[in-house]
Amino acid sequence: MMGKFPDAGYGLCTIPPLVERPFPIRLLPREAYRHHYFRSPIFHRAPLSSIIARSAWEAVGGFAPERMTGDMDMWHRLSKMFPVVLMPPGIIWYREHPEQEAVKQRQDEIYWSLRYQAITQRALVDPDVPLTPQERKEIARQFAATTGAVPHG
Repeated sequence: MMGKFPDAGYGLCTIPPLVERPFPIRLLPREAYRHHYFRSPIFHRAPLSSIIARSAWEAVGGFAPERMTGDMDMWHRLSKMFPVVLMPPGIIWYREHPEQEAVKQRQDEIYWSLRYQAITQRALVDPDVPLTPQERKEIARQFAATTGAVPHG
């Protein structure tokens, strides 16, 4: 699927199907951000759901050292520079068990919610994010309505 779009920097699977077009789907940077913030989240995929071109990986400096939220940060950073390929569910299988770090960490929902909010806040004030001022305001409005927080930066 990645071979069909050689300009894509990365791909994500386990994405819910889209009615209007079949997989694989290439989203340009602006389309990826709009899809994530106005349609259905795609930047919440785990690293095992991804394939990353080495050149794109090197261009953004790899994953940030943030535990458990570095993937969402990575998809934001990659999507500023490269198209993303959306691929169907069923390509990977994710096994969960009670001793996994992710399962234990998810129990502290407030902590993780704040970490994900911080990534959204950074995106909204980043001048390189391919969103219009009006789109940023709408996301900030939605963000404030759901979290009670106002993006800053």
